[in-house]
Amino acid sequence: MTGGGDVILPYANQNISSVFHDPDSHSHSSNAAKMLAKHQIGVLSTGETTPDRDTKESDGVSTSDNEYPRISESKIQYQDFSLDLRKGVVWQLVHLTVPRYLEVVHNPVYVPNLRLFDGFMEAFSRTKWWVIPLVWVPTIIGFVIYGLQGNAPITAIERYLRPSSPQFSVLAVLLCLLVGLFFWTKLEYVKHRYLFHMDEKIPGSLGIFIHFILHGIHHFVPLDRDRLVFPPAAAIPFATLYHYFFSLFFPFTIKWLVTAGFLAGYILYDLIHYYLHHGVPTPDSYFGDLKTYHLKHHYKNPRRGFGVSNKLWDYVYGTVLELSLIHI
Repeated sequence: MTGGGDVILPYANQNISSVFHDPDSHSHSSNAAKMLAKHQIGVLSTGETTPDRDTKESDGVSTSDNEYPRISESKIQYQDFSLDLRKGVVWQLVHLTVPRYLEVVHNPVYVPNLRLFDGFMEAFSRTKWWVIPLVWVPTIIGFVIYGLQGNAPITAIERYLRPSSPQFSVLAVLLCLLVGLFFWTKLEYVKHRYLFHMDEKIPGSLGIFIHFILHGIHHFVPLDRDRLVFPPAAAIPFATLYHYFFSLFFPFTIKWLVTAGFLAGYILYDLIHYYLHHGVPTPDSYFGDLKTYHLKHHYKNPRRGFGVSNKLWDYVYGTVLELSLIHI
């Protein structure tokens, strides 16, 4: 992804309508045009005609069929309904039909400090990025120590994992952690594709409620810094569930190490996700590539590109986004 002064300054004091819509110069998504429409302050009467790309004229203002809403301090005004910003928006969205709800959440807006809930629940829905390592890094260290020093009987395979055993191997410990990390990468893809983007399969109002608090709000306001990482209060039940799942297949020490690796994968995912939205990686770096990739998922094609921390499972399941075609 390129942009900034190097792209803009050569066109200072010029009409850039044709350039904005020219894919050979620097193509933009329809969402980019909608978000710019919010900042319109007037219309120049020059007699010029410019490409409008699936747009229509209304009262001198060019808008797309999915019009970017009018936003004030108190509400977001759409053509057919409005959201009261003084109240929790999730309770207002559940009254929409599923198709209309999907149109809304997949056309992002910029609204600082959007309220998700009313009352005390709102505070629990916001999380600073640094809370994630603060809570989960000590948890992971504790899981590793407890697993290695546990008093449970040692199975044949666990003799490589207990420091008290002469056959103890650091490589075996690392292997267990990597197994957990691998499990996370698969879950990252599956939950993003089949849960967070179940879209047309959302079952009515209750489904809209669950979808919006899990992921819809992030697509609706992707620049909200406090709506990116998963609140620990909500993550703890899920972590407990996966730990018991691992208990069905692994003996004592291995299950604790695999859970620790799994949680390490989660931490990396959450922090990488935050960095992709708010960091400034070098364009040709691994994270620069991921940033471009993930922003296209948000602004151009939410039905592909489900990998966030990596693209492994997008390649495996054929949902990879081609970077050569990406222009934000």
